[in-house]
Amino acid sequence: RSFRETTDSISGSPNRRIKRHRAGGSNEQCISIIRDGDQQPALRFSGLSYPQQGGGSGGSVDAVMPLINEIQKIRAEGKPIISHVDQCCSAAYWIASQTDAIFADNLLSEVGSIGAYCELYDERENKATGARTIDVYAPQSKDKNRSYREALDGNTELLEKELSEIVSQFIADVQAGRPGIKAEADGVMSGAVFSTAKALESGMVNGQACLEDCIEIVYVRANS
Repeated sequence: RSFRETTDSISGSPNRRIKRHRAGGSNEQCISIIRDGDQQPALRFSGLSYPQQGGGSGGSVDAVMPLINEIQKIRAEGKPIISHVDQCCSAAYWIASQTDAIFADNLLSEVGSIGAYCELYDERENKATGARTIDVYAPQSKDKNRSYREALDGNTELLEKELSEIVSQFIADVQAGRPGIKAEADGVMSGAVFSTAKALESGMVNGQACLEDCIEIVYVRANS
């Protein structure tokens, strides 16, 4: 969900108008909303609001970079953008860490889970029917899907290296976006999840504020 502010003039006095938009979970929808707002000349600030994430604690790494690119464009224009979060973990925190500030909605809000994992399903044999799937690769394609194939056979070394590359970039981006974060604190960079009080202690959030207060905060930033 995003919110942004424009200024109209009524009888010579500025009138604040807050526009709130909710994306239905599609990464393309989120990007479209941010991009559309950024292209409006009257746009003065932006915000991202992360509600409870339901059954998941994060998201796909593929969704991260396109959203970060849009956030960076807004920041490059000198327009403040902040994150209002409830449950903001893993990929969601990666994205939020690139905004100017992060505010937890309440004392039980959660952030963190800086890390990565994957799930593999071995569907090569249907135990109910006995049917088997056999994959055949061209002789020139010995490295195609190699990490996946080796993991299915019990060797996860290559897959762990791929995940490590992702997490290294994750950590680097968080530290760049939040230079005050206490990276050495227990659990911060190893995947732990923190409630608001602990998140404040470790520099993972800037404070606690409801959505309405966040709008006021970013409004002040836009006019300072």
